[in-house]
Amino acid sequence: MKLRFKILIAVTVIISSNSYSSLKILCLHGGGGSAASFNAMPGMQDLIDELPQLEFLFVDSPLPSGTWYDDPPSKENPTQDRSWANDSILFLESFVEANGPFYGLLGYSQGVPMALVYLAQSETHFDKIFLYNGYLPETHLGLLELIDEAEPFEQQTMIFLARNDIFFELGLSLKSKFAKFTEIISESSGHFLPQKSDSVFTDTIQFFNVETSLRNYKLRIFSSQNMLDWNLMNETDVTSDHEILFLKAEIE
Repeated sequence: MKLRFKILIAVTVIISSNSYSSLKILCLHGGGGSAASFNAMPGMQDLIDELPQLEFLFVDSPLPSGTWYDDPPSKENPTQDRSWANDSILFLESFVEANGPFYGLLGYSQGVPMALVYLAQSETHFDKIFLYNGYLPETHLGLLELIDEAEPFEQQTMIFLARNDIFFELGLSLKSKFAKFTEIISESSGHFLPQKSDSVFTDTIQFFNVETSLRNYKLRIFSSQNMLDWNLMNETDVTSDHEILFLKAEIE
C-alpha cells in the first residue's frame, strides 16, 4: 500500500530594514524643464522632506527641447497624429522596466498630459497618480483620443490646481478622466507645487500618506537534499505593512 504524506512547514520571516525596496514615485517635469529643475522646485523639496519613506525618481524628457512632445504648428491648427508622443512613451516604458516597480506616477504641467498618454498606452501598473498644475492636451487631438479611449482611469488620483495658475480653467476638466480622484485647489500657489506655507499642503501629504507603510520585498524559496547545496525553486514579490510575517508551505 502506497502512503501519502502532507508536510506543513511554517516559517517566520523577520524583515530587516534593508530587505525591502522603498516605494518609488516616477516624476515627469514640465515642458521645457528638466529632471534637475523639477527636483529643485521649492514645493517639490518640501514634498520630499515631508515624505522620507518615499523615493522620488526624476527623469528627463528624451527630446532636445525638454518637452515631452512637440508643440502643434499653432493653437488654431492642432495635431491629429496619435503617435505624436511615441518617442516619450517608448522612453518611459524602457525607464520603468529598468528602474521599477513604481508605486506612483507624478506629473507637473506638461508632465500631466504626458502621464495620461503614457497610462493610456502602457500596461504598467501604478497604485496612485499625482497630477500638479496640469491640463488635457487639447491642441493634440490624436493624443486626446488615446486618453478618451482609456478613460475612466481607475487609479486613485490626486489633482492639484491653483486658482491663480494660468492653466486653472483647463485643469478643471482633468477629473472627468478618472473614476477615483481627489481634487485639491490652492488659492495662491500659481503654476508651482504648493509649499509648506500653503494651507492645502497638508491635504496633499495626506493623499500621499495613505498606504505608504506598505513595503515590497523578494521572497525566494530554496530546496536542498543535504542542507549544503541549495537550489532556487521559486521567487515572488511580497507586499506587507508588517515587520514580521508568518508563512506556511504545504508539500504533498
